[in-house]
Amino acid sequence: MALAADIAPKEKLGVYMGTLNMAVMLGLGIGPVLGGTIRDHFGMNAAFYAMGVLALLTCILVMIFIPSDYQSHGAGERRKISSIRKMLTNRVVLGIFIMRFFAASGQGAVYTFLPIFALQLKLTSSQVGVILAANIFIIAFLQRACGSLADRINPKYLVILGTFASGMTVFGMPFVEGFVMILLLNILMGMANGFALPGGLVIIGKLGMASLMTITDAAWSLGMIVSPILSGIILDVFGLSYVFIIGSLLILTGSVVVTLFLRDYQSEQVF
Repeated sequence: MALAADIAPKEKLGVYMGTLNMAVMLGLGIGPVLGGTIRDHFGMNAAFYAMGVLALLTCILVMIFIPSDYQSHGAGERRKISSIRKMLTNRVVLGIFIMRFFAASGQGAVYTFLPIFALQLKLTSSQVGVILAANIFIIAFLQRACGSLADRINPKYLVILGTFASGMTVFGMPFVEGFVMILLLNILMGMANGFALPGGLVIIGKLGMASLMTITDAAWSLGMIVSPILSGIILDVFGLSYVFIIGSLLILTGSVVVTLFLRDYQSEQVF
């Protein structure tokens, strides 16, 4: 992400970020299908061997196609370096960081506990796979288009509206029944996240420091660490429905925070 932000033309930052994020989400969607197919035909060990081969292939492609820092920046050019503390003193960066943390904390509950919830609704494993795949693939396919949109309008609106819509769809999940309704809510959740993700990446990219990309990833990872622990406690104390209700409240909290922190944000701001 940092390298893409470094080389992207300013007027096409959203397209670059969206395209790269589309690759990430397509990989996340294809991975379970590919792994399951390999496991069914060749055994569990083969799935891990395939993962190792793909990782090695990725490493080789990086060495071949990704230029060195010297080649991409020139001999005498030096990157700007900043501490995490300094990055988080920026109001916009802090707002995106907090939003990503809360969003991951809430959305992680969906991806972790949806299969358990589906068992209660007597859905099949294949139906659960279709639901999760629809969610992830819709996010992937919207990345480039929404990235292009973020280049033309203030990207904060995509982040705010997408995060709010995602929280509302998660809130509705324990109140519906049947495959079709759960699938519909996951499609809507995928659309909401498809809008929000490129907007956040464009905002961070336009602040003028590629290393800021690490901040958004760190926030998301921290949220994914907290999510299963928090959701497990909620499940034990309150029950499965409250995992989704409280998860949605976390996402909506992120929506409120990013609205407040980015209320004065203009696309031309630089870190």
